[in-house]
Amino acid sequence: MLANGRALAQLCTDDLYEIKLSGPLFLLQDGRWRSLYGLLKANLLFLFNQQSNIGVEAPCIILILEDCYMELCDDNVTKRSYSFHTLSVFRTGRKFLFAANSYRALERWISLLTVSSLEYIAITKQSFLEQLTDVGKKT
Repeated sequence: MLANGRALAQLCTDDLYEIKLSGPLFLLQDGRWRSLYGLLKANLLFLFNQQSNIGVEAPCIILILEDCYMELCDDNVTKRSYSFHTLSVFRTGRKFLFAANSYRALERWISLLTVSSLEYIAITKQSFLEQLTDVGKKT
């Protein structure tokens, strides 16, 4: 998917898009864990070097969470507690290895990242509409 990076970066400060989750995240890059601040809006994960950079600087990384899945990692292998990775299956095949700073944060990141794709939202909406139709037919 081609996207205008500057336009995507502006979405992180746009009040029309609700912040689903924000907080510290660690990203494994070049064999080292990098401390970042993550901001999840819609199906976009914005990563900043620091929380204070939001609205001041462009995010250092923007991930579009489509056609990907989340998977927990073995902390003994990653050498970091509460680790997980995202894997883009169909498009790029890229894998990003993250870690949260607590078990509670890991739960929140995994649960929200898993349901943030537009495809998942469309399927859920369709299922809900079908249920409403069924209920309407019964009454």
